[in-house]
Amino acid sequence: MHLGSSGRNGNTDVDGQVLLSEHVYHATELEHLESALEVCLAHALITEREEVMGTLDQANGPGMAHWTEIPAGLLLGDVHQSQACVPGARVVRIWSSISLRRSDKRPDRVEIAPEQLVEAVEYAEKLSQVMKRTCRVVGWYHSHPHITCFPSHVDLRTQLQYQSMDLDFVGLIFGVFNYGNFGSTHHDLIAFRALETPKEIQQRNLQVEVVPLCELLSEDEETAAVQCPDFGGAYGGLAG
Repeated sequence: MHLGSSGRNGNTDVDGQVLLSEHVYHATELEHLESALEVCLAHALITEREEVMGTLDQANGPGMAHWTEIPAGLLLGDVHQSQACVPGARVVRIWSSISLRRSDKRPDRVEIAPEQLVEAVEYAEKLSQVMKRTCRVVGWYHSHPHITCFPSHVDLRTQLQYQSMDLDFVGLIFGVFNYGNFGSTHHDLIAFRALETPKEIQQRNLQVEVVPLCELLSEDEETAAVQCPDFGGAYGGLAG
């Protein structure tokens, strides 16, 4: 897996940072996955012929992914001011993902229905109460099977639309099922925001880093979420 921060034209400037946490729990199968990156990548690899999408949960805690017949998704977590990598930039910390139903059934389009976004916000609010810390919807993700992970003009317009509601909102794109010269397969990931200019909507790149869960979440916060019965018992089944 290549974590990219360069733009379509090789631009390496970055406007911020995205941290994906390790040790995320998958609620449907009751299995332990190594990272939020792994959860989203596994979702992206469900289908080779259609794009998948989701939402991102940003905060500090264990994550859940709910996979449906037609893959789609969002991200949950929180946002902090950068103290290191990109001074003054905002750092988006992601620890959970929610897979969604696709409202646009065309294979090369992804769209999140307003009611699904509302449900994700309500879910994040419940986690905030349980963990006693801020959790919010911080972004979305989708896949680009057999093509580059650079955002299309449709992706950039969608991202700009979300940023009109939340300036910190980020997008992740997984470029999957890309084959090398000798039959090998590689996957790519980029994080981006959109910038509207008089001529066009531009891609603004974010640095991506996978970090241990302990850097994002205290033991007490994780335990509170794991033991909460409101989340289907998945955490409890994995605790201990």
